[in-house]
Amino acid sequence: MGLTVDSDRLPVISAIAAQLHKSQPDDTHYLAGFWSGNFFEQSLLWMALELPPECPGRPNSLPPPTWSWASVKVPIQIPWPYEYTPLFEVLSASCEYVDPNNPFGAVVRGRLVIRGRLLTARFGYSTGGLLQGPATIERAWHGEKFLSLREDVDLGPRRDESDPLPFEPRRPVD
Repeated sequence: MGLTVDSDRLPVISAIAAQLHKSQPDDTHYLAGFWSGNFFEQSLLWMALELPPECPGRPNSLPPPTWSWASVKVPIQIPWPYEYTPLFEVLSASCEYVDPNNPFGAVVRGRLVIRGRLLTARFGYSTGGLLQGPATIERAWHGEKFLSLREDVDLGPRRDESDPLPFEPRRPVD
């Protein structure tokens, strides 16, 4: 069963989150579908379990932050604690809510600042393979290792398959 309005993802579970919050430590915060605290970093490593032929896109009205599972329209998976190797540290995380008195509801914007090691990688585009469609970006290479990716926002026109992505590494991403 899907939601009629994409921006309802977080408000729909807000009552449950509010009840669960009562059992959380005092220094734990609810951030766009996640709890800060013990497994926050690991929870941020969620991944989509399926990718439709077309880019699923992001909710149009009040989209959750891109680092939240609520920002995509497909089922997701979060790795179990025993599978997690810390690769980064969350320095700060915050959300601004539509209703400032309801920190479990719809999010206007979120901010996540992390620290971790960076690897040099190059990106390429593919017209075939497992991931297909107009919004497919495949294979971020680091040496012989690669990761298949799919954009959820328009990254602009490409001249050919070898064009680099127009990312600005120093610009914060919401």
